[in-house]
Amino acid sequence: MQAANRLNLPLARVPLFRGLDDATIDDILSCMQGRRYAAGELICRQGEPSDSLFLLRSGVAQAFVTSLRSSTVTTIARLRPGDLIGEVGVVTNLPRSASVIARSDATVFQLGREDVASLLARHPRLLANITQVIGGRLAKMNADLRGFRAAEVVALIVGKRFARAGKDAIAAARLASPQALAAVDLLQTRPDRTQEESGLKSDAPSSILMAIERLDDLCAGRATVVIGASPEEEGITLLLEHADRVVAILADDESMMLADMLRVTSQDAEIVLVSEETESRRTLYDGYRIVRRCTVGVTATDVAWLGRHLSRTKLGLSLGAGGFKCFAHAGVIQVLQRAGYSIDCVAGSSMGAVVGVWLALGMTASEIEARLRDHCGSDAVVNSIFRKGAAGDGLEVFARIFRETTADRSFADLAIPATVMTADLAGKCPAPIRTGPLWEALMAALTVPGLYTPWARGEQRLVDAVSLTPVPLDSVIEMGADVTIAVNLLGRETLQEWPFDCGSLVIANFTRGQARDTVIEVLELAQLDASARQTSRADVPITPVFGPGTWRHAHLGSLFFAAGQKAAEAQLPLLSTLARPIS
Repeated sequence: MQAANRLNLPLARVPLFRGLDDATIDDILSCMQGRRYAAGELICRQGEPSDSLFLLRSGVAQAFVTSLRSSTVTTIARLRPGDLIGEVGVVTNLPRSASVIARSDATVFQLGREDVASLLARHPRLLANITQVIGGRLAKMNADLRGFRAAEVVALIVGKRFARAGKDAIAAARLASPQALAAVDLLQTRPDRTQEESGLKSDAPSSILMAIERLDDLCAGRATVVIGASPEEEGITLLLEHADRVVAILADDESMMLADMLRVTSQDAEIVLVSEETESRRTLYDGYRIVRRCTVGVTATDVAWLGRHLSRTKLGLSLGAGGFKCFAHAGVIQVLQRAGYSIDCVAGSSMGAVVGVWLALGMTASEIEARLRDHCGSDAVVNSIFRKGAAGDGLEVFARIFRETTADRSFADLAIPATVMTADLAGKCPAPIRTGPLWEALMAALTVPGLYTPWARGEQRLVDAVSLTPVPLDSVIEMGADVTIAVNLLGRETLQEWPFDCGSLVIANFTRGQARDTVIEVLELAQLDASARQTSRADVPITPVFGPGTWRHAHLGSLFFAAGQKAAEAQLPLLSTLARPIS
């Protein structure tokens, strides 16, 4: 126990001392010199001689490498108490391969090269431990190159009023994750609750210290380890030091409770803030990032979202441009909803933006299909908005449709975050809209070049995004999606005839169109490759295959809808490997 007391660390978290007796550890510690580093201070610098190694005793450090050619800096590791620093250079007698900076106030034990050589002579097992540390780092580098990531350790810090919600969020995370997830639930809803009642095995860790001691075992073969605890739990600072990520459920009056501990450990925190106010009146710690606000307590919907957030399975849906082929978007949404998936954010271009906004307002796939059919499907409406345009009554018809279907609401009223993508002629760049009246954003999104003059929004001159961003995938990533789904309506593959029962629908020769139809078709043709390229970057790419018909044929909506369903159903097996449905 003497060695553990001197370290103030569980010996299981110090690979250097694995398998060594107390006498050997004491011998090693007697050769070490204690040093302190302030947050932001370099512990060692890349390229300098490797004259010592360090054992991180407390605090958090970050290892990074600087490219000799471009001077770019790449973070390669987050170092926690018990980790070694600089062992590779000492063993190989090469200059330091990386720089290490203290991200919080930190203490280390420093061991000089000569002392290392002397200790290795006296304790051969020590060399085996150092070699295992080096081998472990090489194995992690190889896994990273193959796309395998190490288990992410998530500290879930829950205010005393929300213990039940925290426990339910952990259960939801288990359901949402298709990968193995370990949970250490230290949130007690009543003092006499046993481990068995909490869903823990009888040998599960019952304290933060025990969880940290067994962290390697918990991480083995798992994608995520969630450790739930209250801010008052003994050892909370140790948990924050070892966590890769901190998520907190706190009331407004608890929001500063964690701040001092986060400063000490140089951690940021993702906050689910429970407050009756839509905006907190308190000054929040700079390291807080509010990821969700709850105004009436933590609801079942909030808990399900937290489960997806903890397990990194939040879905983002990107809906591409394509005129009335957007009925296919409703078909895709119906398949996802019937499979039990919740969409956490949505972005759309052109008519994809219209479907996306309606979805974000809480409409079901059937309701979206009905609105497309009832508000946009008649020949008179099609002629007004996609043929006459601004030269006729197109603007008035668009404004009426969008104001009626959004009830003059704004982005702040949406059930889920949404982005309406446009293109800015003034800035010559994509122009996402996420604030203001919804109907105005949709007017900008449907400003088709050649039919309408650019929509003025401040200094911006906005037009239909098909010209730059036909499938706005990056927007859902920016909104926090963990798993992305992109729907491309501009696929090259087409069918000679529809594989569905067309009933009384007239499938005529659609090769001819008016001059303005040709302008839009040229725009789409120019973006076929861009649309395919943007879609291919999604985790789940969906490209419906259509039969005869073009973007302007709203009367074929049911066939477009069915094509979207078919394409989405074909990708459900892929989606199930990335996220599991929970409601």
